Amino acid sequence: MIGGTGVALAEDPPAMEMTPEMILGMLDNEMLTGFVEMCRTGALANGNPDAGQSTAWNPEDTQQGQLPPGAIATCTDSTGHGLALVLPDTFEIGDTAQNMWMDLGPNQSIPIVGTFVMGERNLFNIMGGLLFDAPPVLGFVNVKDYARDNYGVAIDPRMFDTFTTYQDVVDAANLPVELTTRAECQDHTGRITGTPQFLVGCAIRGGSQIPAGTDKNALRRNQALTVAEYLAGPDVSYPRNAGPVQLPVTLPKAKGQSTIKGDGINVALSMRNGRAFAETGNDLAVALAGADKGQLSTAYAKYAIAIAANMDTDDIRFTWFGQEVDFSKLLAAGLLDSEMAAEAGADEMGPMLDMVGGLNGTIPGIKEVFCLGLDAKATAEGLGSCTNFLGTFDTYKDLRPLTNGSQNPVGDSVNRQEQYGLTDISSLIFGNDALLKDFLPMLSGGEGMDMGALLSNPTIVKMLGALTSEEDRIKLTKDFIRYTKNVETTFAKEAVMVDSGETDDDGNPIMVEKKEQVTDADGNLLWEDTAGKRYTQADIDADDDLDVVDLSPVMATVMKNKTTPRMVGAVEDAWETYTDTNDPVMVDDEDENGDPIYLDADGNVVDADTEGAVKKQVQQVDADGNPVFKEKTRHFTRPVMVESTDADGNVITEDFKDADGNVVWVDENGAVVEAGTEGAVKKQTPVLVQKMEQAKDSKGNPLWDPVVERSTTAHWLTSDYGLREPLVIEWLGHQVVFFPAVEVNGTYRPNLMGLPQISRIAQDAQTGLLPKISLVQWDNAFGLGTWTFDKPWDLFGTAKNYADSITLHKDLKQIDDLLGITDGIKDSLGLGKSPAPVDPDVTDPDVTDPGEGEGAEPGDGEGVDQLDSLTTLDEAPESTPSAPSTTPAAPETESSPAPEPELGVTPSAPATPEAPTSDPAPSGPAASDPAPEPAGEPELAGVGAGSSDDAGLSLE
Repeated sequence: MIGGTGVALAEDPPAMEMTPEMILGMLDNEMLTGFVEMCRTGALANGNPDAGQSTAWNPEDTQQGQLPPGAIATCTDSTGHGLALVLPDTFEIGDTAQNMWMDLGPNQSIPIVGTFVMGERNLFNIMGGLLFDAPPVLGFVNVKDYARDNYGVAIDPRMFDTFTTYQDVVDAANLPVELTTRAECQDHTGRITGTPQFLVGCAIRGGSQIPAGTDKNALRRNQALTVAEYLAGPDVSYPRNAGPVQLPVTLPKAKGQSTIKGDGINVALSMRNGRAFAETGNDLAVALAGADKGQLSTAYAKYAIAIAANMDTDDIRFTWFGQEVDFSKLLAAGLLDSEMAAEAGADEMGPMLDMVGGLNGTIPGIKEVFCLGLDAKATAEGLGSCTNFLGTFDTYKDLRPLTNGSQNPVGDSVNRQEQYGLTDISSLIFGNDALLKDFLPMLSGGEGMDMGALLSNPTIVKMLGALTSEEDRIKLTKDFIRYTKNVETTFAKEAVMVDSGETDDDGNPIMVEKKEQVTDADGNLLWEDTAGKRYTQADIDADDDLDVVDLSPVMATVMKNKTTPRMVGAVEDAWETYTDTNDPVMVDDEDENGDPIYLDADGNVVDADTEGAVKKQVQQVDADGNPVFKEKTRHFTRPVMVESTDADGNVITEDFKDADGNVVWVDENGAVVEAGTEGAVKKQTPVLVQKMEQAKDSKGNPLWDPVVERSTTAHWLTSDYGLREPLVIEWLGHQVVFFPAVEVNGTYRPNLMGLPQISRIAQDAQTGLLPKISLVQWDNAFGLGTWTFDKPWDLFGTAKNYADSITLHKDLKQIDDLLGITDGIKDSLGLGKSPAPVDPDVTDPDVTDPGEGEGAEPGDGEGVDQLDSLTTLDEAPESTPSAPSTTPAAPETESSPAPEPELGVTPSAPATPEAPTSDPAPSGPAASDPAPEPAGEPELAGVGAGSSDDAGLSLE
């Protein structure tokens, strides 16, 4: 939800409102930095001098056999404000708990009871004190009760040392069942302290006595399982006294590669082996790249914005020993709200845990490709690609796979689009819904400068919605024209097979097609009689002559989408040695006597004992006088090549060629001979192809693709200007739709290339010979309004409503007010108000008489004052409405102006487009605000059934 000061990340308490300062603070918090690989530059470094340090890895200079780190963040070439971040998909809080320390202060001495060791304790230590009890002091003093009464929290410091690290808990939970062969003494942490002594038992050894045949590891194991359950939610329960339990040992690690480069704002995010590269060509540019699941995302911007993000960050989870974390028990214990926590400086830990709980499972995915500006290019593998040049020439291609890789995909077909368009960058400032109008309060320094107002801005809300939606796209400008190639892919079907319960002669189960009873459109089961007439249960109940026993259920074979393994080429790590011509081998220079030459700071030759002298370095040359460069080892990946075989498994071969491309001939012994030699044959070599293997997801599950039955390609031509809705004509029981609507980037627009669609009207309410034509609205670019032909014979009313819908003059006035163009011209021409002249003999300006200065001329400033008193056309006040005319006027219906197509992201519309029914309104304060479109079928205007006042166009 969106609030006044930030974004609440969870609907249910505890909620946490985020501000930019908090986000930057999180990037430096140990609770986060222990899980991620990261580097930051510029303002995003938050003043941290170590934030810009990249991961130590250079694939161009490594060693044979050395593999790259799992997570690589590179900021070396980022000179602007940037963030390169590699995330894990799981944050194991248990691993961090051992590094979350609280200083509980000096030891606490309690008269008669004793002294309790406090000091620095981590979260595991504190949980031991909260969860477990040592025996009462002196047999009757309960330490937890005393702590609750005096410190506000029930805790026993004697149990702090039960566990200290994550591994302590894992090892204790996995302890085997080990039965004692004699009586033993066991303390409150489960450790054996020795054997009972005569008469005094365990009084000296410590602890309590356990008899022979007792599992001496049970107490320690149960304590570990209690800790593992404590922050794992109420539904997690481990068995007690049932032997060892294996808790997660391998902790999740961040995997991926994030690289930022350039002078602008660069953000690269990756997880699960994704590779993200964000680059800006100048400081007035923004590039965001996000990659996941081994895919590649690249974004480049120069005087532009480019986004290429395809990340399922909604999969990120915070866990406690492998289970989703739940801090409710810890928060309810009262420790973090206690005086003890406040004195230890840990009272801020509560809000941090609240935030983590709010983030768990609520982080939205990032799904967007967007390009706008002088030069913008973005590609997100598995999602889409786009380009935009000069803010005008725009392309987009949908790169999503047909399905998500499931072996049982749902749906019958999918659509994928490729687009080429000319966008109207002037729509950012012209028109009712121009982006400038949404951001004008912030640009002018007025209200709306805080983070809450920014995130509440309607356009920002839509952009954030598109950023997290795979189906929607960010749209800031309108289209002059856009060509779309839409490919609809229909999946092949196959029957679902089930075991019949019988076997063949070889004992194999006989599989048959699965059948199920057919339902009608409303989900009612169908029966049929011998004549094939079908009935529902309601039909049977209503007809006394029908009995379900006399009918047969209508059965059909259950079908599913046919799939095939998704195959990808196998690759392997490889290394090669090469000469780096950019890195010369440097050696000490020598004089003619073979002695080293020394230089001072200015490059002058000096004696060896001169202060600050260093040896002169020159590039080494070989015996032939050639310069020598360093030999290095480069790491790369290469395809795994295997021999190609035919359908029978025979190896396919081809002619072997030498380095010059000539076919090699061999004799019967395999020796190379000249072509034409008697008995010589061409040498053959196996044809090598890349090894193919089934693709797997990040968890190792195999991926599948649907088998395609057919593909249908449609060509669309749309525009955000011109006709707003398809032209619909109803006549004599038929409906003709010209330019039928299609969905492009989440918005339904008329397809200018679409053929007319003719259909019969099921309920023909229109009678007579005159056709009915839908409301016609025509949108214009550059703030030139909308023509609405709801009353085509009222020419003056139509023209007036059109004039009232024009926003060009108001748009120009807003730009002028924002940029101060008019004021700047006045100042440059000297038409601004002149300052009062000052008498040079008067040193105190407070007593200067402007009218008596020597430099004052009669009438100076007078003309300017008069000029400034004039009001320009744009600044003139609106005229007062005139008194009503005494002449009766024709009745006229006025309403708010028809809304222009909304920028931002438009929710998907119904398959049958809805046409607005509102008319343009006269000018006024609300004339520039778009009016909401009423739901319903397209309004038809005519004279078939209504009165003469009905809005419409009739053709006679």
